[in-house]
Amino acid sequence: MRKLVFSFLLLIFLHVSYGIVISQWAPTVWPPLLTQQTRHFYDYAGVIDVQTEKSTGSGDLSTVAVAAEAVGLKFLILTDLNDFAPDLATDRSHGQLLIFHGGKYNYLDAQLLNFDLRSSDHLEGPGRSQVIFSDLLSTASTNHDRDAGLIFLAHPFKPGYRWDGDYPPGLDGIELYNLKGIWQETWLKSKLSFLWSLIVYPFNSNLAFVRLFANAGSREIVLWDRLNTRQSTWAIAGADAEARIRLWGEQFLKIPSYETLFSIVRNHVLIRSELTGQPTEDRKKISEALRHGQFYLSFDLLQDPRGFEAFASSSGAARPTSPNSPKNGGTTIWPLGSDVELRPDLSFEVNLPTRPEIIFETEIYKDGERVLTSTSPTTQFAIHAPGVYRAVVRLKVPLPLPDGAKWMNWILTNPIRVREKI
Repeated sequence: MRKLVFSFLLLIFLHVSYGIVISQWAPTVWPPLLTQQTRHFYDYAGVIDVQTEKSTGSGDLSTVAVAAEAVGLKFLILTDLNDFAPDLATDRSHGQLLIFHGGKYNYLDAQLLNFDLRSSDHLEGPGRSQVIFSDLLSTASTNHDRDAGLIFLAHPFKPGYRWDGDYPPGLDGIELYNLKGIWQETWLKSKLSFLWSLIVYPFNSNLAFVRLFANAGSREIVLWDRLNTRQSTWAIAGADAEARIRLWGEQFLKIPSYETLFSIVRNHVLIRSELTGQPTEDRKKISEALRHGQFYLSFDLLQDPRGFEAFASSSGAARPTSPNSPKNGGTTIWPLGSDVELRPDLSFEVNLPTRPEIIFETEIYKDGERVLTSTSPTTQFAIHAPGVYRAVVRLKVPLPLPDGAKWMNWILTNPIRVREKI
């Protein structure tokens, strides 16, 4: 009995000692005070795929909005499950926070995220809406400008919700990351790793989440690149935020909190004009950026990436094909999501505000194939052929034992499509 008690106490001591050590862990990509706006764009972060108590979440609208403001979000997209009567009249603001109402809808064996609605006429109950969604998805939305809003395929590979068959041309994009789906997949694939994250969580919740997300999104990225060979397809990071873990019956814990979930992955729009605090005008700016793919997604849990920018540029005369193509002196700049005509001096530029303090690399992809790897904070790739171009910034994140250092995707940009000059 003494040996048993001693072994138990020793385990507790080792657990607490390890917990004290890992509680100090925090990656530093660059000093927080360095975070700044880019030279060409204003960067505004938001979270997509959020549930309230109207469906599967734990908080009301006010609770969710306060949490979003507390962590510095500029926009929030609500996607309550099968909400066939979203209150579009409240798509205004909560302080400096812009709130967009939408929904997550069961469709065939999958689920769709539908948001940035200008009209909810297509939401007519479970049966009728299935038919209308089918019609909307059957036609390519090349300009992403329909009143029924954007339609994204939620968690494409989540068990029980996988898409079966060809992907319809009416999809505006896919949910590249889904937080709830990631930790569910970790449980299915590696219960030991999942349980280890549970052990780590009380001491350092950030480390617990980083461990879970280290290898997330690989299959979704392959699918995304494949869809982009057909037409421009945007990727979003989804929080799938409910802020609740069910225990039994109607009992649940409000963890992880909305604040925690809103700090892990975010979508950053890069726009040319600053938000002014006027809800109608600001909403339009964010809406246009989302509809045109003018944003990137990132694991903000590792570091706030503001100061990052990516765009296509040309120093010669050009004929912009995007409504958001500005000129900067003698140089024309096309933001993410643009459709650009090929010309001799066209390039794809990716800039970080400084060199990260940990090992990193910037990768440029063309049609899903890596064409350049750079270890410079400023990367410029000369474009000589039509194709779909996007960028990834990866970090080699030092994790405590037993994990060790792991490469992780930190920033992924939406694509720029380059086509032959007419």
